[in-house]
Amino acid sequence: MSAGQDFALPEPEFHAGPLSTGKGQGRGHATAA
Repeated sequence: MSAGQDFALPEPEFHAGPLSTGKGQGRGHATAA
């Protein structure tokens, strides 16, 4: 349950920031898995 919320937060953040893409994608991928 917590993973869903945690992954939903970095999603938009990494999408809005090109530099944060690396961090956002990395976290999102780990949470999705």
